[in-house]
This record gives sequence, structure tokens and C-alpha cells, in this order.
Amino acid sequence: MKNKYSKGRYFHKTFSPVKHKTQYYRLQPVISTELVQKPSLKLVMEAIEQCKNSTVVNKTSMELLMEAKSNSELEDCRACLRNFFILREEFETYHINYTLDEHLKVFYDKNIVMTKKDIVETCCNTIRQFKCSEWYTVRRLRISASTNVHRIKSRTRKTIENLVYSILYPKNFHCEAIQYGLKNEDQALRQYEILNNCEVKKVGVIVSENQSWLCASIDGVVIENDCVTKLVEVKCPISCRRKPVINIDNQSCNVAYLKFINGKIELKKSHQYYTQVQSQMYITGMTMCNLFVYSPVKNGSVTVQVNRDEQFIKRIILSCEYFYFKHYLPALYTTRYKNDNKALNKRNFTGKNYKKFK
Repeated sequence: MKNKYSKGRYFHKTFSPVKHKTQYYRLQPVISTELVQKPSLKLVMEAIEQCKNSTVVNKTSMELLMEAKSNSELEDCRACLRNFFILREEFETYHINYTLDEHLKVFYDKNIVMTKKDIVETCCNTIRQFKCSEWYTVRRLRISASTNVHRIKSRTRKTIENLVYSILYPKNFHCEAIQYGLKNEDQALRQYEILNNCEVKKVGVIVSENQSWLCASIDGVVIENDCVTKLVEVKCPISCRRKPVINIDNQSCNVAYLKFINGKIELKKSHQYYTQVQSQMYITGMTMCNLFVYSPVKNGSVTVQVNRDEQFIKRIILSCEYFYFKHYLPALYTTRYKNDNKALNKRNFTGKNYKKFK
């Protein structure tokens, strides 16, 4: 039992507890230069400071390098476009004058037609191609050289309605073969540069100067002796990831679109890649395109030269122009104003049935 004071109270309750004031001290930064000697703390502080400075310098340097690279790519893109504008003037433009009603003409002039300045700006903005949203927007309004020109050219069983719909609403393919091609495209271009001792410049989507309804996305523009000499179209078939594209010994090809003719490798004219590169040459004014079919196997890749085929170009361009103004442009107008009943009534568009545009 605790002892009580004579007055009947416990000792510890007789006196008020002493309140101790707690003092708070702010931590002060340690400046390494103020440390007189070279103790471990000073060495550690100096090392930390150097590390921070190095990180900042590296980050700044990287940002400057990226900016310089971007500016260089844009200037190269503009230079390529200037060449294309000049070269394109040397060839005939294949077109038929279509009479559009007032509403379609206004829509076409406002959304499709581009000036030279617009074409250059769009091309520079879409250098990253499928990685930027503008690339998809520009292509959706037009017939693109990649697949659509060939689909229009070779249409047999597919109805006009289905063809229009498939171009308006393309499927997003994420299959292994396409992903393989996208993953290896840059490596393929580097290999092409080494094998051909040249530079390859990147460009974005190119809208035709004289026919704004037509466009092309080109894999690369070949520069030799500071001159634009040809286009290059890269293909990375997944079927050739472990074998060469061609077998020299028995003159056979491991891809369906190539064939040997009199000991020379050629691209089949019936294949969509032939249509694609011919459309690209028409839009750019170039006379030659190298189809580079890539394989990671040693000496497995092959370059196939494709020359401009004027008669073929004339047929496909006139066919595509007819399809665009007769079928695709009205469908574009419909999708743009599908919620505007007044606009649709003026053209009697339903947005569902394209048979009336045949």
C-alpha cells in the first residue's frame, strides 16, 4: 500500500506536475562545401550532388536531342514533299469531271480539298503514321493506296454497299502477322539502308495535290547523293521469320506475291502490293519503288524493283475516282450528317442503304 501524507493525501498528488516544454528544431540542409575536412559525410554529400547534376544534364541533353531529331525529321519531310510537287507536274492527271450537287460540293470543298500548305502540314503531322489519330482521320475521308485502291479495282463478288461500309468502318486487325510486321518495320528499313548504301526518310500520309480524294502512306523515301531517287515499301512476312524470302538454288519464293521470270524476281501484277506501289508513284510523281521483303535470317531479305506502269495507273485511278464520287462521297456525307434530318432530307440519304448511289 502506498504511504499517505499526514493530511491524508498521496505525495504525488500534493505537487502539480512540472510541464516540460518540448523544443522543436528544424533540420538544416548540409552544404558539402562548408565541411572543412574530407569526412565521410562530405564525400557522400558531394557524390549525391554530382549524381543530381548528372541526372539533370542527361535529361536536358536527351530532351534537346529528341527535339533536334524531331525538327530534322520535319524538315526532311518538307523537303520530300517539295520534290514530289515538282515531279508530279511531269505526269498527266487522270480524272473525269463529275458534277456534284450543291450540298456534296460544299462538303467536299470544306472537308476533303487541301492546298499545298495543308498537304505539307498534314504529312508532317502524321510522320508517326498509325500511331497518331490524325492519320486515321485523313485516310477515312479518302481512298488510300494501301488496300482500298486494290479492293475497288478487284471487286467482283462484294456489293457496292458492303465495299463502301468496309472502307468507312475498317476493322482493327491485331493478329500476330500484322503485329510482327509493325514490330520489324524499323529494323527492315535499317537493313535496307545498309544493303543499298542509302538514306531512307520517313514521311506521313500524302494527299494528292490535284485529287484530294486520294492519299498514300509511304514507308520511306530513298535519298541517294542528296537526291530523292525512289520510294521503298517494306513487307515483313511472318512466314519468313525463320527462312529466307527466296530460294536461289531452285528459284522458288516463300511468299505468294513474288515469282521468278527468266531468273529475275518480280512482283505479281495481280497482287494488291503492285496496285499499292503504283498508286504511291502516281501520287508522288516517282518512277520507281523498291519492294523490300524482310527476313531476319542471314541474307534472307530481298529487294524487288517495281517501275511505273502508266497504263495500269490510268485504269485504277479512273476506276477509283468513279467509285469515290458516285458511292463513297455520298456515304461520307451521310455519316457526317446522320443526326441532321434536314440535311439528309435534302439528299434523301438514309445512312443505311447505299443501293441508290449505284
